[in-house]
Amino acid sequence: MSNIIPATLKEGSKKAANFLSKPMMCMCMVGIGIAITDLADLVAVLNFNTLFISAFVIIGSGVIGMMVGSNFVEAAITAGLCMANRGGSGDLQVLGAAKRMSLMSYAQISSRIGGAIVLVIANFAFGLM
Repeated sequence: MSNIIPATLKEGSKKAANFLSKPMMCMCMVGIGIAITDLADLVAVLNFNTLFISAFVIIGSGVIGMMVGSNFVEAAITAGLCMANRGGSGDLQVLGAAKRMSLMSYAQISSRIGGAIVLVIANFAFGLM
């Protein structure tokens, strides 16, 4: 804000950040994903019902996105996959794999607002039980 730091130092730190973040991003995401994921829990939930619900959410997101004028694939990725993953790191993994990092802002909206809506609905549903 006060412009005390010289422009050359700012440019150097920007280059260092780009050097570290771009090539190392995939390795960091894989490492974080492996370290956090409990593979026994992952295998336990892999069944027909889970796969059916996941496919329904992803395809439904794409169809609804198409109905409002969006690209089917991009709507399915941002609304379907990014809403149902592990938040910010999951968004990075999904968008990186799909080579659609430009959709990060939409993925973040989907993760945050969609997740909040799911929590509100779950609170009401569990309150009725």
